[in-house]
Amino acid sequence: MQHMRKSVFSLVGCLILACALALFGCSDDSDNGSEQSPATANAVNNKTFAFSSGEIFDPALRNVATTLTFTNDGANFTLTSAGGTATGTNQFGSCILTITTSTYASGVGPQANQVITLDPCTVDPATNVITASNGAITVRGAIGNPPPPSLGPVQVDRAGRVGVTTAISNPFFRESVAREQTSHDIINDDYNAESDPSRWVARFSSLFAPNLAILDSLDGVCGNQLLAGPPGVSRYKALADVLADDQLYVNTASGTCQQYLAVEANAAGVTNNDCGGRTPLYNTIDVTYAILASGTLTDPITNGVFGDADGTHSITEFPFIDRPVGQ
Repeated sequence: MQHMRKSVFSLVGCLILACALALFGCSDDSDNGSEQSPATANAVNNKTFAFSSGEIFDPALRNVATTLTFTNDGANFTLTSAGGTATGTNQFGSCILTITTSTYASGVGPQANQVITLDPCTVDPATNVITASNGAITVRGAIGNPPPPSLGPVQVDRAGRVGVTTAISNPFFRESVAREQTSHDIINDDYNAESDPSRWVARFSSLFAPNLAILDSLDGVCGNQLLAGPPGVSRYKALADVLADDQLYVNTASGTCQQYLAVEANAAGVTNNDCGGRTPLYNTIDVTYAILASGTLTDPITNGVFGDADGTHSITEFPFIDRPVGQ
């Protein structure tokens, strides 16, 4: 009996020791069981890592959201934050970033020819988290969306109503004639760069009016364009003024949204109670043609495209725009 007790105690003791050794053997020094490996082309290529602070890239980027994107098998990188963008080449071993171009102002971010050595520079393949150190500073970056691009001092584009820039500002030119193409580009760039709405009508109404006269003749009848006045130099000024104020208007008191340019038309005497605006379901360019050629919202003047062959958009289900063809 005593021999049996000793055997049982010995067996229990072995089991306890074995469990302890197993637990000890399974432990490691990494956080949460993650396993960091030196960064390689396969681990980082075509991936964007988002950092809440970009201090490891430049002291000025402390607490500034920054992204690091690797391309070309990890041989190239793009560093982006609200203050600018830097691009360059990368060498592995750690991550050695050599900046070749930078839009950061001096003192705001890294500059051209600067070399940033991140050592160590490791990636957890299970979580796609990159851990990088620069001196005493260590940060982690996870795959995520890049921050919004920084806005320059000059506005390069604006979009309000359909066709105003392309069909009304300077539509009649020959691409094969260099000076006409250049003039067209200058006019469009000037129109898009004007960011002060209080100047739009004064600057562009007189530019629009002669083109509206030509577009009025599309249906073979002159003078039936919306807001066209009696013959004379000011015949198309009223509509030119409306269109030069190139922004969308919405009647928020209306719960019916079926007509593009409804608010503008109502102000011009075409009575309706539609909300206007611009939903994904509007055939906007056809309405534009109708107003320019015949002065109505519904006259069947069309570009021949009546809908999308791949599906239907929605005004109730996000993301509203239908998926791309083949998706």
